[in-house]
Amino acid sequence: MSASPRGVLLEDFNGDSYIDLLAASSSAGIICIWLGAGNGTFGLRSDFSCGATPNAVVPGDFNSDGNLM
Repeated sequence: MSASPRGVLLEDFNGDSYIDLLAASSSAGIICIWLGAGNGTFGLRSDFSCGATPNAVVPGDFNSDGNLM
């Protein structure tokens, strides 16, 4: 993740019962997610472009599939 992380959120985003980590990077204009591995660690980071200077993240089922991600 680049500098200026914002809006860190811990939640089970993919419904696998493991806590995942989500953060917004305001300087890079991306949202980063690390899926929980179930053993206290996280998998590789996935980045999603989201526009300029994100400063907060909120959970939500934005595509009505039953998952928060």
